[in-house]
Amino acid sequence: MTGREVKKLLSNEKIHQWKLASQLNISESTLVRWLRTDLSKEHEVAIFEAIERLKMQRD
Repeated sequence: MTGREVKKLLSNEKIHQWKLASQLNISESTLVRWLRTDLSKEHEVAIFEAIERLKMQRD
C-alpha cells in the first residue's frame, strides 16, 4: 500500500494525520515520512489498526 492510498483513506474517513500519528504514538512528521513511499508490512498493519481504533472511538 502506498502513502497516497493511506491519505485517501484518511480523507474518506475524515481522520486527520495528527490524530493517526497520536494513535500510533509517533510524531506527525514521522507519519508524513512513512507516507512518502510504499509502506512496510508492519507499518501498514499498524496504520490500519490505528484507523480502526479511531473509527470505533468516533462511533
